[in-house]
Amino acid sequence: MMLAQQNRWNRARIDRALMSSRTHGVQLKNPLPVYIAYWTAWVDEHGQLQFRPDIYQRDKAGAGTNRG
Repeated sequence: MMLAQQNRWNRARIDRALMSSRTHGVQLKNPLPVYIAYWTAWVDEHGQLQFRPDIYQRDKAGAGTNRG
């Protein structure tokens, strides 16, 4: 969807890029905000509280604050 709005990115070119093993960088005309959520605790579909190790050590006190 993002590439279809870019100049010179038609369906065939998009398909070729997807089939390639190379990484492609594309500067978008209209930047798209991306939000990443990192969860180490959640409630599963059965209502059970689940915990996983905090491999990035983001659960430390104050780690959830915006540090810019």
